[in-house]
Amino acid sequence: MSIINNQKLIYIFGSGRKKKIDSDQNYPKEFFYSYHHIKNYFTNVDLLEFDDENSSNKLTLFLDKVLRKISGLSFFTNSITSKRNYRTLKSADIVIATNDRIGLSILPMVFLIKVRKKIKVQVFVMGLFSNKSKNILISFFQKLFLIYFIKSTDNFIFLGKPELEEARRAFPKYQKKFTFIPFSTDTDFWNPKDSYNFENRKGILFVGNDSFRDYKFVLELAKNMPEYEFTCVSSQIEDDKAKADNINLISGKWNKNILSDSELKDLYEGARITILPLRETIQPSGQSVTLQSMALGTPVLITKTSGFWEKDNYRNNENIVFIDGNNLNTWVKEIEDIYNNVERLKKISIFGKQTIVKNYKIETFTKKLLKVVSN
Repeated sequence: MSIINNQKLIYIFGSGRKKKIDSDQNYPKEFFYSYHHIKNYFTNVDLLEFDDENSSNKLTLFLDKVLRKISGLSFFTNSITSKRNYRTLKSADIVIATNDRIGLSILPMVFLIKVRKKIKVQVFVMGLFSNKSKNILISFFQKLFLIYFIKSTDNFIFLGKPELEEARRAFPKYQKKFTFIPFSTDTDFWNPKDSYNFENRKGILFVGNDSFRDYKFVLELAKNMPEYEFTCVSSQIEDDKAKADNINLISGKWNKNILSDSELKDLYEGARITILPLRETIQPSGQSVTLQSMALGTPVLITKTSGFWEKDNYRNNENIVFIDGNNLNTWVKEIEDIYNNVERLKKISIFGKQTIVKNYKIETFTKKLLKVVSN
């Protein structure tokens, strides 16, 4: 694709990205949604960032609370709305909001800008169309806001096929605006020193902070397997609930950088397996951790949910291990069966890494994203 030199592209990120971009650190690039790579195709690329600490504007704070209350949607206009951000956004031809919370929160500014000029807005989606309210009144307002959101946005980019299908079913009139691009990982960073030497690996790793991880089950599993060492990287598990000799709890949150990316990489490479017990959802929970772990040759055991992002590329017991539900006996048996079976570990490790390299590299993600934003 040729260089696009007559259009300005602006990314909008959650907090913590700019600090990493400006640093000298070696860090993985997947949570920047091709920002580093797409700059090779646009001569003018800028970024804005959410300010989660901002609480100065009482009017927008009040407005956000009202909007969240009546719609059940994630409005945080106070974290992005400012004169400076409005001026920057107004200069854009193309905007990429890297999650739907950001997309919703820039709606007032986008409305004002579109009155005067054409601006193309792309929004990455994860959970927007899967979290339905059971309250009839909230559900009514939620649908109204979603229709306006869809009309104001040029493309919604889904990271999981099941949520894409749900959006198409709920809003068939707008399905041309819905696109699937599977989340990808930085295979240059998540590149193992020695994928298949399981003799030097030990322990079971759990990583994650989202609301669909089954944290209670992870702790229950660890306490029922005292002969195995568990390392849990999460800010969602309280210290007093992880009191067991075989549980090593590490507080980890991406934008706080409590645990460095290199340290997390070492944990993946030192573990025999990564486990991801999940609660049922059509949202693609556990996606980034699965890709990172597989890229590093560490086999993944994951709950089989309806929201698994792209089932066609995964084969149970070939490149991943799917487990039906979160039954304690089932998980214990699966872990015991694989943990000391070096040949099985190697097989899943080899095919897992091949799957990532073939389908989930950032370069592939960038090509697909460019097709969307340039149309």
